[in-house]
Amino acid sequence: MLILALCAAGPAAVRAAESAGLPTRWRVCVTDLQAPPFLNNQAEHPGTVERMLQDSARQQGLELELLRLPPRRCRLMLDQGQIEAALAGPTPVNLQELQFPLRAGQLDASRSLMQLHLVWLKREDSTLDWDGQALRGLGAGGKVPVIGVRAGVRITAEPLLGLGLRVEDSAHSMAQLLAKLRAGRVDLAVVAAPELNLSPDAQSLHGLAVLSKPLLQMDIYLVQRKDAGAERAALMERWWAAIAQLREAEAHRTAP
Repeated sequence: MLILALCAAGPAAVRAAESAGLPTRWRVCVTDLQAPPFLNNQAEHPGTVERMLQDSARQQGLELELLRLPPRRCRLMLDQGQIEAALAGPTPVNLQELQFPLRAGQLDASRSLMQLHLVWLKREDSTLDWDGQALRGLGAGGKVPVIGVRAGVRITAEPLLGLGLRVEDSAHSMAQLLAKLRAGRVDLAVVAAPELNLSPDAQSLHGLAVLSKPLLQMDIYLVQRKDAGAERAALMERWWAAIAQLREAEAHRTAP
């Protein structure tokens, strides 16, 4: 019933968007990260977040084009106005530059798309560990370890830099990142936990271990630039409301 209501809302929403001078075709970059079941990086088999974006966009009368590109390129295209929106987490830099859903001046997690746990990976023979506040097992001298992350993934790089850790972000894929860790080019890696749900044949963790405590958890949002204008800001508010409605409906559907 909810999906039928969204479809019925489409024509009226299209006319409203057109009368306000807003584009009705939006390009949203969801990155090329594979984080099932949320993001599959496969147009023919979209993840739950990709389907939610399509359904909520339809309610706003928008034709949605999802771009699956490297995170760094997504952000560059957003900054240059080549796309209308993207996915992002509320890191300090992102909060300064992007429009997030707020309630009473605070982030409104009910209008987020998903929540990700960022987890640590190490070599099985490593003594390094994370106690929830700091790294342990640094050994004599306490040399600052090098942490590997995917290129352009700010939700992993910024928190690590804030902890005073050294970040190596040249890996352009999960496979490259794991190879760097195995080869000892980085001491630890930080990834989104759903990335570990990939096929063992493609992303084997042989010889690696996941630390028991995650680095942090972070909500991911649909965002646009802060200078997008009042009309687009209002449209985004309506879009976020539709996302929250869909998430609530899905939660009720899957509740035991």
